[in-house]
Amino acid sequence: MDQAKRGPSPWLAPTVAIISIVVVVVWAYIQMRHWKEPGIDAMALALHIGFTLLLWTLLIVGLVLNLRDAYRAKSLLAQIATVKNESEAQIALFKGLADQERQKAEIADGAVQQATKERSEFQGRAYGATQELSGCNQLIADQISIIHRLERESAEYARLAGLGIPKNAPDRLRGYVSTLAGSLFSMLVEIGEKLEAPILTSDQYGNALFGNHPPDPRITARATERKITDRLRDAYLYARDIGVLPECVSWSASVEDVGEVRARIGELKILSEALMRRFPDLPAIPTDLSVPERDR
Repeated sequence: MDQAKRGPSPWLAPTVAIISIVVVVVWAYIQMRHWKEPGIDAMALALHIGFTLLLWTLLIVGLVLNLRDAYRAKSLLAQIATVKNESEAQIALFKGLADQERQKAEIADGAVQQATKERSEFQGRAYGATQELSGCNQLIADQISIIHRLERESAEYARLAGLGIPKNAPDRLRGYVSTLAGSLFSMLVEIGEKLEAPILTSDQYGNALFGNHPPDPRITARATERKITDRLRDAYLYARDIGVLPECVSWSASVEDVGEVRARIGELKILSEALMRRFPDLPAIPTDLSVPERDR
């Protein structure tokens, strides 16, 4: 702390007091010399000297008190300096601790951000792994389904082989059914009928199935020429032999009018769909349209 900040020096008052004492002593000496001169009023001189001595005494007392106050001021300044140094040391310590805590907080915040980032990455990897696992499970399920289907087909082909039926019998039967349905459609075209069946009421449908209808010569002639009835029976028997719709052997093979032609076309469609359900690996288009051989 510099002089301007501390204020006037504590030694200023004692210095002034000492100078005052010196001046008073000189003054008293002059007065004593004056007192020895003849014709001087002794009473006035005595009072003057008395008051001077009283002033001197007061000055000495003030000097002592000033010295004591100067010592106390010095002690207080030392204490203030000590307290200030301790306060500055504590402030520096607290500042250092605050800096350390701030650094720890920054480190903890960085660790939290890193942990959050790693968590997000882990969740992403876990989601990806879950998706891959789901895909693998689906693939495994598909493979198991394919294996089961192949096992069923293998068992079916083994059964057919045990009956002396060739492995390509389902494909050949579907081709045969398609050819037979085509022959029936061609008969409708030749006699001028529309390929789409007209919409019938329930009474008309029952009458078409169970009513007494005279044979249509156009239909019967063409059916006889193309052996439609025999070919229908062969298809139904062959389907029974390979285990597809065994009840189809009881279906009618009569083809005498337009209604029966349309009925036989619908039944052949049902048989073809049953073949596709039983043997889903059959090609979309029959590859063999020849007449299947069957052990009668």
